[in-house]
Amino acid sequence: MKNHILFLVVFITLNLPHNLRGQTTNTVLSKPANKDVPHYDVFAQFPDGDYETYIINHVKFPRNFNREGTGLFSFIIKVDSLGNTFVDKLSFKISPEIDQAFIDVVNKSPKWKPATLSGKPVSIFLGLGFDVDFDKSTGIVKARIRHFSKGPHPVTDNSIFTSVEVPPQFPGGKQAFNDFIDNNIHTPQTVKGLVFIRFVVEKDGTLTNFSVIRAPSDETGKEAKRLLSISPKWIPGMQNGQPVRVAYTAPIYFK
Repeated sequence: MKNHILFLVVFITLNLPHNLRGQTTNTVLSKPANKDVPHYDVFAQFPDGDYETYIINHVKFPRNFNREGTGLFSFIIKVDSLGNTFVDKLSFKISPEIDQAFIDVVNKSPKWKPATLSGKPVSIFLGLGFDVDFDKSTGIVKARIRHFSKGPHPVTDNSIFTSVEVPPQFPGGKQAFNDFIDNNIHTPQTVKGLVFIRFVVEKDGTLTNFSVIRAPSDETGKEAKRLLSISPKWIPGMQNGQPVRVAYTAPIYFK
C-alpha cells in the first residue's frame, strides 16, 4: 500500500485522511488537489484578527532581562475542536521566563472558531515563530513576527526562515515528490500512524537538522529521518532574490 506525505510550512493537522496525497505549500489547504482528497470545509478562525499580532500585543515579558541581541522562539499550538488553544510543542526555546510568557498568552487566548472537516469540528495544529529582541541597556524585551517580509529583516547567512517569498520545492514538483516517497519509504509491519518531523532546506537545496517532533514509535521516527536524508537536493527557497535557509515541519503517514 502506498504511503503519502503532506507538507505544510505553517498549518498541520492530525485529522489526515487515509488516502492522503502529497502536496507542497506554504498556505492553508483551501481546495483539494484532486477529487479524491478531502479538504477543510472551514479552517480555524481567530476572532480578534491576526493571531500572531494578538500574541505580540498581549505577551508580558519580564523586565530588566540581562541579555543582548535577538533570539528565535517558535512553537506549535493546538486549536481543538471546541476552539480552545494549548501549547503542543516548543520547537525553538529562548529561556524559561521568555518561553513561559508565550505559553501564558496562548493559554489565556479567546476561543477560536474551530475548523470543520466533512461537517464536523476537528483539531488543527498551528506553527508560529517570533524574533525576540533584547536590549541589555534598558532591560526591554520585544517580540517581532517572523514573517521576513521585504525591508526590515535583512537576509543573513545564518537566518532560518519560516515563511519566504518563493518556497523551496522538490525537483519536479509535488508529483515527483510523491513518487520519491512511494518508491523509498519502508513501513514497519507492526506500527502505523503519523510522524511529525522538522528539518531545514539549506541554500544549496540539501536537507539538514532533522528533528522528530512526535512519532508513534522510535522505528517510524528513524525511518522518517532516513527517508528525508536520502532526498535529492531541493530547489531552495528565495527571499529578496537570494536563496535562504527555510524551516519545514512535515507529517509523514505510515499505513
